Amino acid sequence: MKNLIAIDPRMSVTAWAVWITIFSSVLLMGSKSTAAHFPDNARHSVALPSAAREDAGIIIESTPVLTTTEAGGTAVFSVGLSAAPTATVTLVFSSTNAAEGVLSSDALVFEPAGWPVTHTLIITGQDDLVADGPISYTVRLVEATSLDPRYNQSIVPDLVAINLDNDAAGITVAPASDLATTELGGTDSFTIALNSAPISPVTVTLASSDSSEGTIAPTKAVFTPLNWKVAQNITVTGVDDELDDGDIVYAINTHPAISNDPMYSGLNADDPRVINRNNDFFVYVPLIVLSPPPCTEAPEPGNNTAEGAGILRVNAGICAKSFVGETVKNNDYYALTLEAPAAVTLRLKNTTGAHDLDLYLYDSAKTRLAYSINSGQLDETITQSLSAGTYFVRVYWYEATANAGAPPSYALTAVTTP
Repeated sequence: MKNLIAIDPRMSVTAWAVWITIFSSVLLMGSKSTAAHFPDNARHSVALPSAAREDAGIIIESTPVLTTTEAGGTAVFSVGLSAAPTATVTLVFSSTNAAEGVLSSDALVFEPAGWPVTHTLIITGQDDLVADGPISYTVRLVEATSLDPRYNQSIVPDLVAINLDNDAAGITVAPASDLATTELGGTDSFTIALNSAPISPVTVTLASSDSSEGTIAPTKAVFTPLNWKVAQNITVTGVDDELDDGDIVYAINTHPAISNDPMYSGLNADDPRVINRNNDFFVYVPLIVLSPPPCTEAPEPGNNTAEGAGILRVNAGICAKSFVGETVKNNDYYALTLEAPAAVTLRLKNTTGAHDLDLYLYDSAKTRLAYSINSGQLDETITQSLSAGTYFVRVYWYEATANAGAPPSYALTAVTTP
């Protein structure tokens, strides 16, 4: 239902201004007050009279609040005259914030011969790429001209409008996991970017959680309203610690953003996870050695049994061998001789990956004393107190994963403690 508000043309200027103020306040009072004055968000007509005739006025039909969106959502209102004009009437409307809403037409023209006629105006929301929340603005009649004195210089209350935001502040790190560096100085990288345009520069400081495993460059990313769309690249470099400490996981800490933009100030991005691959176990003995080699491998396929075993020497360094020429489920046997009782630590490291190797220890009668069968590519370790005598060490090629490629290689050591 339309509500036509009739205004006494004999009102004083002061009373007229008071009425406009009251009407505008009703439109601006928000959802609770608006619902009380305009049930069911109905459209309403307002007739503004001239000084000559009570029924001569500008009729605007609109919802209490014109709602647009940054996704291009529109709102519509219509304009008409309550009485036939005696001359052409031109009404010029304008948005008070063209960055939020734009009218489909600026000027509406009413001719005496065409009356009665209603013109429709569409206001379209504008996208500003800034996470600024809903923004209020108004649609205003800025000029009314006509030779008909009843309509010339007419005024109407501003129409209240609001443009709903479609942007959200956020900081994206990609990738945030599966980064890898090496102790040989191998690098990896990730990017950091903003999800929406800031209204003020945004600074994100970064730091390695363990600088003994990895360093980063640069340590700071600065985004401005001009460059915010460009993702910035951060490089992570592995550090060699000269320790046989295995692969170490660390993180790149992203500190809370610093900015005068309240939507970005204090915002914290994900911390990328990185693994630094160890390289210290691959340090072999010099090529020129004065002592016997760490091991002597027996010819294939004899070394698949204890009877055809090679030799593994204690405290002699790394025995680096492989299963080249062999298949899954094959063995490499080594005879280990102790001159005196001692605690022996055997360690097997898979140096190829994509294979599962296991480690066993037997006495001279081929009775199993101990074993280590960790799954996957994990190291195998056995520590056993042994008497003087001969023992057998078995390296077992248990399994190869899909697309394993070359046969596995391994590093085997035997260290004694008296």
